Amino acid sequence: EPVVLLAAAEHYQLHAEYPRSRELLDRILETDSENVAALERLCDVLASEGSLELAAVIEQLLAIDGGNARALFHQATVLQYQNRFDEAIKVIGRSIETDPGNMRARNLLAILYSNTFQYERAEAEFLQALEADPSDSISYSNYGLFLLNRGRYGEAIAQYERAIDIDPE
Repeated sequence: EPVVLLAAAEHYQLHAEYPRSRELLDRILETDSENVAALERLCDVLASEGSLELAAVIEQLLAIDGGNARALFHQATVLQYQNRFDEAIKVIGRSIETDPGNMRARNLLAILYSNTFQYERAEAEFLQALEADPSDSISYSNYGLFLLNRGRYGEAIAQYERAIDIDPE
């Protein structure tokens, strides 16, 4: 039954029906409080909601699996919002070591590098993310914002156009 509940929770999350997703994940965690897959999905849902509960679930997940890439990603995101960029860079680096193919983590690292005036490193991370997954509209959009902030308007527009081509919404 947990596999079915996880699949249903993912479906509801993808359709932005977060309360329904949380309800299903809570059912799983009532009987198995250390279900890593359910805790990972709960982190995703809480992050999408902007819930203050996220920090506690991150801690719970990291207590079970200290190198959990998804928990580390969310922890780095929280640190970013707290303007604790150097700490966030260290945490997201650990996440990428565990899951080098996670382009969301690479995007976050690029943004963090940009926030700490490490523009060459930021651009290298954006380009690496785009090379690894050229169908990721979010990477193009984030890179476009980076270029815009650097005054590289023509290049920024090209990145935004590519993002829109991939995902018009």
